[in-house]
Amino acid sequence: MEVKKAPIDIKKFTVLSVHLDAVPVPKDHQGKKLPEPPIDIDFSVLNAVENERLTKVVLKVGANLKRELPGYSFQIVCEGLFEYTEKMPPEEREKALFLALPILFHSGRGYLLNLTAAGVYGPFNLPMPDINELFARKKAAVTGGKGKKVTA
Repeated sequence: MEVKKAPIDIKKFTVLSVHLDAVPVPKDHQGKKLPEPPIDIDFSVLNAVENERLTKVVLKVGANLKRELPGYSFQIVCEGLFEYTEKMPPEEREKALFLALPILFHSGRGYLLNLTAAGVYGPFNLPMPDINELFARKKAAVTGGKGKKVTA
C-alpha cells in the first residue's frame, strides 16, 4: 500500500526545560498504589514570519506541581518545529495542527518516560489528553469565548 504524506511533519524536537522531583510517600501510604497526579497542559502555536510553511508549537505539561500527592512532581516545556508539506489556506493549516500537537505530546511523553525510568517510582507514562477538548479550550481562551481573536 502506498503511503500518503501527512499535511504536516516535525522537523525538530527540543526540550526547553524540565523539572522532575520525587515527592516522598507518607508512612501511612506505604505499599499502596500512588494516586494519579493532576495534569496541566498548555500550548502555543507560533507561525514563522520568514517562511509560511513553518510553524513552531510550544507545549508545557506539568503534574503535581504543588507537591500535594506522593509520586512525581514535574514540568516539561518542549517545542516542535513543524513544516507544512504544501501551501494551504489558514483553515487547512488549523486542521493540520491536530496532527502536530499529538506528535509533540508523544515526543515529550517519551522523553519523560525515559527520564523517570530509573526514578524511585519507576517509569511514568503520561496519560493521553483529549486533543479535541484541548484545542476547543485553547481556542476559547485565545478568542475570549467569542470566536474572534483577542487583541491587547
